[in-house]
Amino acid sequence: MSRANDPKLNEPNTETNTDAIDCLLDDLCLQMLHLTEEHSAQQLALERHMNRSRLLLARIRLQAGTTSGATSARLSSSEPYRAHCRLLEQSGSSNCKLIRYDLETSGCRLAPVNRIFGALVSRSLRMACDKWERCLEQVVESVNVQRELQGVLRAMELLKWARQRGHTV
Repeated sequence: MSRANDPKLNEPNTETNTDAIDCLLDDLCLQMLHLTEEHSAQQLALERHMNRSRLLLARIRLQAGTTSGATSARLSSSEPYRAHCRLLEQSGSSNCKLIRYDLETSGCRLAPVNRIFGALVSRSLRMACDKWERCLEQVVESVNVQRELQGVLRAMELLKWARQRGHTV
């Protein structure tokens, strides 16, 4: 009997395929654990920054008193407001990127804190504004890690399905 007609040689090596799938699943499982840890750390950092920002804004409001009507005095409904940042999905991947417009060179955009409170903004209010902007950046980073984690979970499900069916990798 020739080697080409030998049924044992033409049959796929299922042990090797399942071993390769198991190794890939182990790697994906480790990657999933690292991503889960990173996502949890980002969520904790985000909550910490948001709480600090809220506390700072509450302190500013307490110091300003209730007679301050800057918000109601400065917000006009006749003029449209434009975003000073934009969220874009990068082509070829599921990651998002936060793009900020240059507020100083663009004559039609003002920083939100300047639009509401005018040119003389206190240092503490500027700090609170900066903290909120950092929170927005952290949200985008957290979303990117979460999307990567979802991709790893999908890959794990496909590999499990392939192992059950006895397909090659």
